[in-house]
Amino acid sequence: MRTTGLKKSKITGFSGVHEVLRIQYDEKYNSYLSTDNDDFLFLTTNTHGDIYVADWAGEAVVVFNALGDFRFRYTGNVSETKLKKFKPYDIATDINQNMLVTDTENNLIHVIDQDGNVIRHIEHLHVSVGPFCIDSQENLFIGDISTGLVQLIKYRV
Repeated sequence: MRTTGLKKSKITGFSGVHEVLRIQYDEKYNSYLSTDNDDFLFLTTNTHGDIYVADWAGEAVVVFNALGDFRFRYTGNVSETKLKKFKPYDIATDINQNMLVTDTENNLIHVIDQDGNVIRHIEHLHVSVGPFCIDSQENLFIGDISTGLVQLIKYRV
């Protein structure tokens, strides 16, 4: 959730109408997520309940365990590669608990293991990457943010 004008970002979990989880600040009261904009945050979870947040303005994916404890921040490893700055747009997880993140700045998908290590990049896409999803047969549907067309890729780890 983002609040406009108040410069706050937080993740809140509910069970029915009761708040059961709130993730907002680290132990030094710094926000885990970017706060100076109105850009969307994209969230997903894996089967272990880990929470993955793609923060486009913050140029990072922030990962928490099911209890809301900080695990790691993935920033695209741009200093170790020829990539431009990391701009995560959408995020999903596969059946092996890997996270896949569309990167609009580099027009590719980062495939990251559950501990934040790069497995590979899916490159040479024929779309301007945007929203995407993975189905139960491991088909990867990638939306083109320029045309609205969808590209289908057979995804295998």
